Amino acid sequence: ELLTTTDLVRLRYTSPPIRLDTAADEYEGVVSVDQGELSDARELERRLRRQWGRADGMSEPDVAAYHDTSHDSSALVDHDAIPRSVDILGFGSHYLSTMSHAAHALVHGELFDDPEVRRATSEAEKLAETLNDVKLRLDAYSDGGVAGSGSEGSGAAIIRFKGTDVTLNIRLVPVGRRLSSGRAEWVGLLLILAVLRRIKATVTVRLDNIQVVNAYNDGQWSYERNLLRRNDRDLALMCWNLMAAREHDGLGRIEAKHQRGHAERRKKRADFDTHEVYNDKVDAATHTARENDAVYVSFAPLSTDRTVVWYEPLETENVGAGTAYEVTSDVYRHITLASQRRTANRRSVEKDGLFLSTF
Repeated sequence: ELLTTTDLVRLRYTSPPIRLDTAADEYEGVVSVDQGELSDARELERRLRRQWGRADGMSEPDVAAYHDTSHDSSALVDHDAIPRSVDILGFGSHYLSTMSHAAHALVHGELFDDPEVRRATSEAEKLAETLNDVKLRLDAYSDGGVAGSGSEGSGAAIIRFKGTDVTLNIRLVPVGRRLSSGRAEWVGLLLILAVLRRIKATVTVRLDNIQVVNAYNDGQWSYERNLLRRNDRDLALMCWNLMAAREHDGLGRIEAKHQRGHAERRKKRADFDTHEVYNDKVDAATHTARENDAVYVSFAPLSTDRTVVWYEPLETENVGAGTAYEVTSDVYRHITLASQRRTANRRSVEKDGLFLSTF
């Protein structure tokens, strides 16, 4: 919170920091600043927003972004320093050629522009229009899979429209660390929210990762105190952005429920109930990605009203020269590991000389 003479200005915990020369602590959570300096900083921010135009990452102007914010528009973004979408070599790509022909993946790729998402969205909207039910209730299922010791994976989703299913998946790779099953599960849930973003319905999503279920249902408040220490916060915030937009537009809630996975370990397939059958189907869908499908490290955020940390690797880290990626894991742990890796690389170069492999 910023105290300006007589006005108390509240700033969200996710807001990008404002650097001011005149600031003094008043009491817990409140600082005193020069009103003129704060006004000048905000005016500069507004001018830069108008100069750069829309900067919240949404590819469709009619889709509402996250509404619980103190900013009238999206926050300041340094577009010259951070590219909207870049290619990068994923974790373990030096040993694999299965991700794509060039072994490259997209950082901050546009989710709504992905061919799979566009196809599934079109199918889902046509089916919803055909059903023409003002109180439409849908069941959906999502899952995430990881392969190659965490060097690649995918997120998948199935949405049931009465007797017709809409199925889609997206390929994933990590950068800087192995891909976790939790991140792939978040992507599966995100796919459902993206496909149904314009469909009015009450939706129940079932997935077999209870941590993702609890985090999504708890909402953004649970990340307030330690945002930068949360793994996969970029995907969680995108899910909450889309859910907040649905509630704002009166499209109905999408609730997540835990579905116990791998029922084949407990019973015969003939004894599966409907939810277990579809949990098995969506698990199989995570393995149906095609070789030429786009591969993603992360997606362009739906709101930039949050603190974001980017990392620019050295050439010796073999992820592609001149690129960068958003740190989506524990920032403090990433800083420690990156420092250790750079130190090890520097010592190796000093001892054995420079060795680089390109793709």
